[in-house]
Amino acid sequence: MMVGDGLVPIDSLVQAIQTGDAEYVAAVIGPPVETVVSSLRHTIIAADGRVLVSGDYAGIQACIVLALAGQYDKCELMRHGGSNAAYCDMASSIYKHPVTKQTHPEERQTGKDTVLGLGFQMGWKKFWKKYCPEQTASFAENVVYAYRRDWAPQVPKLWYGLEGAAVRTVWDRTPHEAFGCRYELEDGALVVTVPTGGRIWYQNPQKVRKAMPWDETDIRLGFTYQAMKMGQWRDMNAFGGLLTENVVMRIEQDMMVTAGLKLEANGFPLVLTCHDEWLSEPLMATADLSAFEQIMLDTDPAVKALGVPVAVECWAGDRYRK
Repeated sequence: MMVGDGLVPIDSLVQAIQTGDAEYVAAVIGPPVETVVSSLRHTIIAADGRVLVSGDYAGIQACIVLALAGQYDKCELMRHGGSNAAYCDMASSIYKHPVTKQTHPEERQTGKDTVLGLGFQMGWKKFWKKYCPEQTASFAENVVYAYRRDWAPQVPKLWYGLEGAAVRTVWDRTPHEAFGCRYELEDGALVVTVPTGGRIWYQNPQKVRKAMPWDETDIRLGFTYQAMKMGQWRDMNAFGGLLTENVVMRIEQDMMVTAGLKLEANGFPLVLTCHDEWLSEPLMATADLSAFEQIMLDTDPAVKALGVPVAVECWAGDRYRK
């Protein structure tokens, strides 16, 4: 079942549920319980005299990965053609023929899964299981190869660069920097400061030597750290893709905080955040969707210096629709 911009308009979905007739919902929408559960978000409505205004940073994690890695050709592709252009371009690299959303929607979806899924060093086995279990193992291998070698060859350098700087900091106990991220030891923790100024702490880093998954005889320097999982401190193995994900999400969070403070200061009271989205509930008489979008696009100088292709998808209405 798809709603909103998919197969079922939100208004039709809400109207069907409000009948209270399970058989009717099953006939026009789908399984009643699943329909209601998946539609709970649409119970969020604006107060009288107000309107919901939303802005979502489109594909921002993939954009930050590409910009931080210096994959500027793909940054420009996303800046001028949007996320869809990147997804289609990635799919074209995989399938070796031109792909568009209209002519090859399933192949374009594979391109989207690839761009959004492989930026943090996901391997072919996980990609196969998560995104294309109906395909062969060799297909998943080829997808990962196309991303790392053909489409975004600078991104693996980012993984290895951040891992190298972090590992050297733990092992020789002196600060190291890579891709604008500075690693240093502070009060028993490994701390990284990202280009936007935010910081991440890795508690109790410990030196380890680890065998590579693809070759048990290939032993390299590494480190573990401790993180709270399920109410307990657990040892975590650090690797390039994980460190990259942490840095990217810290930059993303810095962007969200900057935008949120500016929105509040300019008459857009915030009521909800969901991943890369801010939701505001201003007075209907003062709501300006264009102003909301411009505020979110006005990122801080560090984001602009990185060359992140920032795009914001906005909407306004009386009912939450995402």
